[in-house]
Amino acid sequence: MINFCEETVGKLNYYNYNIEDIAWIGNRYITIPINEFFDAARRTNYHSGYGSAEMPIDLLIVMKDGSYFERSEYDGSEWWRYVPIIEKPRLHGHLKYRSFNEVDYNYSDPIFGKCVVKK
Repeated sequence: MINFCEETVGKLNYYNYNIEDIAWIGNRYITIPINEFFDAARRTNYHSGYGSAEMPIDLLIVMKDGSYFERSEYDGSEWWRYVPIIEKPRLHGHLKYRSFNEVDYNYSDPIFGKCVVKK
Protein backbone atom coordinates (compact mmCIF):
# COMPACT_ATOMS: atom_id res chain seq x y z
CA MET A 1 0.00 0.00 0.00
CA ILE A 2 1.15 3.51 -0.78
CA ASN A 3 -0.08 6.82 0.61
CA PHE A 4 -1.32 9.04 -2.21
CA CYS A 5 0.03 12.23 -0.60
CA GLU A 6 3.49 10.73 -0.06
CA GLU A 7 3.55 9.45 -3.64
CA THR A 8 2.51 12.84 -5.01
CA VAL A 9 4.94 14.90 -2.92
CA GLY A 10 7.72 12.42 -3.71
CA LYS A 11 7.11 12.80 -7.45
CA LEU A 12 7.02 16.60 -7.16
CA ASN A 13 10.30 16.57 -5.23
CA TYR A 14 11.92 14.18 -7.72
CA TYR A 15 11.42 16.86 -10.40
CA ASN A 16 12.53 19.67 -8.03
CA TYR A 17 9.04 21.03 -7.36
CA ASN A 18 7.16 21.55 -4.13
CA ILE A 19 3.55 22.30 -3.23
CA GLU A 20 4.12 26.06 -3.55
CA ASP A 21 4.99 25.54 -7.25
CA ILE A 22 1.50 24.21 -8.05
CA ALA A 23 -0.78 26.50 -10.09
CA TRP A 24 -3.86 24.28 -9.91
CA ILE A 25 -5.11 20.71 -9.47
CA GLY A 26 -8.10 19.11 -11.17
CA ASN A 27 -8.86 17.73 -14.60
CA ARG A 28 -9.70 19.30 -17.95
CA TYR A 29 -13.12 20.41 -16.67
CA ILE A 30 -12.83 21.37 -12.98
CA THR A 31 -10.27 22.53 -10.45
CA ILE A 32 -9.91 21.31 -6.88
CA PRO A 33 -8.58 23.57 -4.10
CA ILE A 34 -4.98 22.52 -3.52
CA ASN A 35 -5.40 22.18 0.25
CA GLU A 36 -8.50 19.96 -0.19
CA PHE A 37 -6.61 17.70 -2.60
CA PHE A 38 -3.72 17.19 -0.18
CA ASP A 39 -6.06 16.72 2.82
CA ALA A 40 -7.84 13.92 0.96
CA ALA A 41 -4.56 12.50 -0.40
CA ARG A 42 -3.14 12.24 3.15
CA ARG A 43 -6.11 10.04 4.10
CA THR A 44 -5.81 7.83 1.00
CA ASN A 45 -3.78 4.63 0.84
CA TYR A 46 -4.00 2.46 -2.24
CA HIS A 47 -2.33 -0.40 -4.07
CA SER A 48 -0.42 1.05 -7.04
CA GLY A 49 0.50 -2.33 -8.51
CA TYR A 50 -1.25 -4.36 -11.16
CA GLY A 51 -4.99 -4.89 -10.96
CA SER A 52 -7.44 -2.08 -11.50
CA ALA A 53 -6.68 1.64 -11.28
CA GLU A 54 -7.79 3.13 -7.96
CA MET A 55 -6.98 6.84 -8.37
CA PRO A 56 -8.79 9.11 -10.86
CA ILE A 57 -6.97 8.67 -14.16
CA ASP A 58 -7.91 12.17 -15.41
CA LEU A 59 -6.26 13.98 -12.49
CA LEU A 60 -3.78 16.76 -13.32
CA ILE A 61 -1.36 18.79 -11.23
CA VAL A 62 -0.39 21.86 -13.24
CA MET A 63 2.72 23.75 -12.20
CA LYS A 64 3.21 27.51 -12.33
CA ASP A 65 5.85 27.11 -15.04
CA GLY A 66 3.36 25.35 -17.35
CA SER A 67 4.59 21.79 -16.94
CA TYR A 68 2.22 19.27 -15.39
CA PHE A 69 1.79 15.84 -13.88
CA GLU A 70 -0.90 13.48 -15.10
CA ARG A 71 -1.99 10.07 -13.93
CA SER A 72 -0.86 7.20 -16.11
CA GLU A 73 -1.98 3.63 -15.95
CA TYR A 74 -1.02 0.34 -17.53
CA ASP A 75 -2.90 -2.83 -16.71
CA GLY A 76 -3.94 -1.38 -13.36
CA SER A 77 -0.47 -0.22 -12.34
CA GLU A 78 -0.64 3.55 -11.89
CA TRP A 79 1.71 6.48 -11.33
CA TRP A 80 2.25 10.22 -11.87
CA ARG A 81 3.77 11.03 -15.25
CA TYR A 82 5.68 14.30 -15.62
CA VAL A 83 5.03 16.31 -18.79
CA PRO A 84 7.65 19.05 -19.20
CA ILE A 85 7.12 22.37 -20.90
CA ILE A 86 7.53 21.91 -24.61
CA GLU A 87 10.34 24.00 -25.98
CA LYS A 88 10.30 25.54 -29.41
CA PRO A 89 12.70 23.64 -31.69
CA ARG A 90 15.76 25.60 -32.79
CA LEU A 91 15.37 24.35 -36.37
CA HIS A 92 13.17 26.31 -38.76
CA GLY A 93 11.29 24.42 -41.44
CA HIS A 94 9.11 24.80 -44.50
CA LEU A 95 6.74 22.31 -46.03
CA LYS A 96 7.64 21.21 -49.54
CA TYR A 97 4.00 20.45 -50.40
CA ARG A 98 0.72 22.26 -49.72
CA SER A 99 -0.78 19.08 -48.28
CA PHE A 100 0.16 16.82 -45.37
CA ASN A 101 -0.59 13.76 -47.51
CA GLU A 102 2.98 13.70 -48.89
CA VAL A 103 5.02 15.71 -46.46
CA ASP A 104 8.71 16.42 -46.84
CA TYR A 105 10.06 18.84 -44.28
CA ASN A 106 12.72 21.22 -45.53
CA TYR A 107 14.52 23.10 -42.81
CA SER A 108 17.49 25.31 -42.36
CA ASP A 109 19.87 24.81 -39.47
CA PRO A 110 22.39 27.51 -38.53
CA ILE A 111 25.08 24.89 -37.84
CA PHE A 112 24.39 22.19 -40.46
CA GLY A 113 22.97 24.36 -43.25
CA LYS A 114 20.05 23.34 -45.49
CA CYS A 115 18.61 19.89 -44.78
CA VAL A 116 15.70 17.84 -46.03
CA VAL A 117 13.87 15.34 -43.82
CA LYS A 118 11.69 12.94 -45.79
CA LYS A 119 8.71 11.03 -44.45
